[in-house]
Amino acid sequence: MNRCSGILFGCVLAIAISTPAIAQSEINAGLEGGREVTAQVSSVSGSTLTLQTSGGQTQVFRISPALVSALGITPGSTVVLDSSRLLTGTIIAMNRQTIRIRLDNGELYNTVFSREGHQIFTPGDRVVVRPYEFTPRCQRVYLLENYELRAGDIRVQPVVVARTPEVRTQQRTFQAPPPVVSPPVAVPPPVAEPIPALW
Repeated sequence: MNRCSGILFGCVLAIAISTPAIAQSEINAGLEGGREVTAQVSSVSGSTLTLQTSGGQTQVFRISPALVSALGITPGSTVVLDSSRLLTGTIIAMNRQTIRIRLDNGELYNTVFSREGHQIFTPGDRVVVRPYEFTPRCQRVYLLENYELRAGDIRVQPVVVARTPEVRTQQRTFQAPPPVVSPPVAVPPPVAEPIPALW
């Protein structure tokens, strides 16, 4: 069998989410191909990453704990979700060998897939397509809720520490003025007065 017949399917089986408060349909709902979004990490729990966007939206993504650790993602971190190289869209048609996707940007995208794809995908499913640049020979199609963020999809924004301006105080040394030396004053010699004599 050809090593890459059609599309290799990632995340064929849905991974159960341990947090019951999050609906499966909410996972990766904010992932949209061709965009960069800056957000703050609200929480990290197992393989679930919750972000708060600058617009106040809460978005939940699937991520491996190993990647969380490698990137040093913690609650309060600012991250950039970079899906600029991903394609996201909705399956609009399928036949025996191809799948047709209407991308979020409105374009149509056709790709070949294997027989197993009919067991996984149905028209109306939201999907993520990782283009050829990510894998040497094949592109991969994932159900949107099963897609796990990769290292190229997310990065931590470096923390910029505002430096307070350094206030330098200069010590000024004042040199005492040289002592004022008055020029010698000539004192006239005493004038001898005659001493009255007794003679």
